Amino acid sequence: MCTEARNLRFNKKRRLEFEKLANASSLESFDLAKQRRTGLLLVENCTAWLYLHRRDGACGTCKSAVSRLLKRLCLIESKINETSSSAIFLQNAADLRKDIDAVLHTFRHKIGKLKE
Repeated sequence: MCTEARNLRFNKKRRLEFEKLANASSLESFDLAKQRRTGLLLVENCTAWLYLHRRDGACGTCKSAVSRLLKRLCLIESKINETSSSAIFLQNAADLRKDIDAVLHTFRHKIGKLKE
């Protein structure tokens, strides 16, 4: 997951194409380009954190939240140019923010427990 997210993040051609499509009028309110960057950074860094703390009993909940976020990002990226105005796509775009928040919440909770 970490490598996949990193490759997506640094693929300039895909990033520019995504940003162009994401700035379409029907999608502008979701700020998908910014959420894509945020999501990919989270996937990359949280996966690395899970690897570094694998002996500390890093939770399956953390890994599943990160995996769900990466799947949502890949789904949105693959469908943005063909179905960007469909109800299902718009729901996925709205759920992306929820997935980002879920990863942040899960890791805050896990890190808080490790500090205790």
